Amino acid sequence: MEHDSFYNEELFLNHIRDLRERIALPTDDYRLLMSVIILRKLLYDSNPLIILLNRTYRLRLQFQLPIRTYPLEPLCDIPGSPQVFEDLPDISDHAYLADLDRFLGHVILNLNDKPWTVKDFIDYSAYYLGGIHHDRIQAHSKFEELQDWSECRSGIIGERTVLYETSFLYNIIMITIHGVQPLCDAIQNRKSRLSGST
Repeated sequence: MEHDSFYNEELFLNHIRDLRERIALPTDDYRLLMSVIILRKLLYDSNPLIILLNRTYRLRLQFQLPIRTYPLEPLCDIPGSPQVFEDLPDISDHAYLADLDRFLGHVILNLNDKPWTVKDFIDYSAYYLGGIHHDRIQAHSKFEELQDWSECRSGIIGERTVLYETSFLYNIIMITIHGVQPLCDAIQNRKSRLSGST
């Protein structure tokens, strides 16, 4: 059992290290898109790694979410212009703290009266953009609506242009890394104590 715990902790730390490397500038669509596998394993796949490990450490993990909301004008003449866009920046002073469930359920886009949450964007990237599957087996009309609308937009990370959708992934990764930092610190501290006692 202790061996499993050690393995899971190492896996977790390596996943966070991987995410940090994927958002290191200059990044690109592929590096961000491949992060969805890690995000799912950490956040909400069956027995998410964050929840599994935090059963031992019992930390209050919090994720900083924005509070700004403003209208967004369409950039091209297609049906399905967004009604509300809620910014999902990296860590800023204009934020509130949320637990994991509220983070995953945080609405960052409202398109045709359909809310898009953090989890929706990760799933969209996994199943529609090819982060996990390349045949769009999980695709549905909601995904197709976002694809149609986002074709006329792009995101900017640093000085590089990326897909509109993967620019959201970049910020989701940033918030995830910041939110789980206390767990990273606790694991590293435990490892240091154990190595010092041998």
